[in-house]
Amino acid sequence: MDRSTGETSTSQPTTLRVSAESFVHLRRAHLDESGVKPIFEEHAQDGLLPAEKLRTVLDLLDLCPRDDELNRLVKTCAADENFLSVDELLALCVLLSVQSPSAPVSPSRKFLTQRRPYMESGYLGHEEAIVSYIAKLQEHKKKCERESRYTEAQAAAGRLHELKTTEAERRCQDMLERHRAELKEVDQAFLEERTQLNRMWDLRIQHFEADFEKQVEKLKTQQFQESQEFWLEQGRRRPVRPKYSRDLLNKRKIEEYLAKQGEYTRAHAVKEAADSMETAEMQTTIAAFEAELRLKEHKLVNKHQQEMEAMIQRGARGRAELEIQRVEETERRGQRFKNVVSELQNLQKLEVVHLENFLESQAQAGKRDPLPESSFRRHATIHNF
Repeated sequence: MDRSTGETSTSQPTTLRVSAESFVHLRRAHLDESGVKPIFEEHAQDGLLPAEKLRTVLDLLDLCPRDDELNRLVKTCAADENFLSVDELLALCVLLSVQSPSAPVSPSRKFLTQRRPYMESGYLGHEEAIVSYIAKLQEHKKKCERESRYTEAQAAAGRLHELKTTEAERRCQDMLERHRAELKEVDQAFLEERTQLNRMWDLRIQHFEADFEKQVEKLKTQQFQESQEFWLEQGRRRPVRPKYSRDLLNKRKIEEYLAKQGEYTRAHAVKEAADSMETAEMQTTIAAFEAELRLKEHKLVNKHQQEMEAMIQRGARGRAELEIQRVEETERRGQRFKNVVSELQNLQKLEVVHLENFLESQAQAGKRDPLPESSFRRHATIHNF
C-alpha cells in the first residue's frame, strides 16, 4: 500500500495505518497529533519521514532515547525502517514517552484494583494509545490472514510480538519504579513528619522552660518582697529602751525622793547605780531581740529554700513528663510508619503476583512469550526488602 495514496503496491507489503485520533491521551501533552504533526510535515518527504531525520524530530519533541532502544522500537512500529508515516511516528513517540521514569503516584492509584487495568482490558498497557495501537495491529493481522497476505500477517505478528514484549518489560519496570517511588514517598513523608514532630516538641519544651523561668523569677520577687517587709517590720520593732525591772524602778523613785529632800549627794550616787542598771538591762533586751530576730530570719530563709526546692522539683517532674510523652509519641509514630510500610509492601507483593500471573496466563494462551522463570518476582522481592 502506498502510504501517501492508500493504494496497494506490489513493491512493498501493505502497512497498517493507525489514526492519529487514537493517541489523544499520550502521557506527554506535547506528543499528541497537534504537537507531532507540524514537526513531521516540516521534515517529511512525500508524506514520509526519512530515518536519517528521525533523531532531529525526536530532539525537537524532547525525546532522547538510546540508539539501541530507538532501533528496536522503530522495528516494532514501522514496516519500513527507512521511512515512517505520521501514524507510525505517533506510535513511536508513545512507546518512547512511556519509557521515561514514572510520574509520582497519585492517591487515586493507591488501591490494588486501580493498579490492574490489564485484568479488565486484557492488554498490559494502561495508556489508551498503546491499547488502541495493539488492537489495530491485531485487526490488521487478521485482515491479512483473511486476504491470504501471509507475509504482511507475519510482519504484523512480529510487530505485535515486539510491541507486547516491549510493553511487558516497560510495565514490569514501571511497576518496580512506582514501588520504589511509593516507598520513597512514604519514607520521605515519615522523615518530614518526624522533623515536624521534633520541631513541635522542641517548641513545647522551650515554652515550658520559658514558663518555668517566669515562675522562678516570680517566686524570687515574692521572696525578696517578703524579706524586705520582714526587715522593715523588725526595724520598727527594734527596742529603744529596756524593759525596766522592779529594782530599777525603785532606784529611780529613791533618786527622785532624795532630790526633793535636798540630799543631792545621795541622789547622785543612786542615779549612777540606776543608770548602770538601766544600761545592763538595755543590753539584755537588745540581746534577747537579736536572738529572736536570728531565729525568725532562719525560719524565713528555710521557708524560701523549701519553696524554691519545691518549684525546682515541679519543673523537673514537668520536664521529665514531657520527655516521656515525646518518646511515647515518637515510638507510636515510628510503629505506625512500620505498619504503613508493611502494608504497602504486602500490597506491592500482591500486585507483583497478579501481574506475573497475568503474564503467565497470557503466555499459556499463546498471546506472548513467557518471562524468565520467576525473575520478575525475585527482582521485586529483593527490591522491596
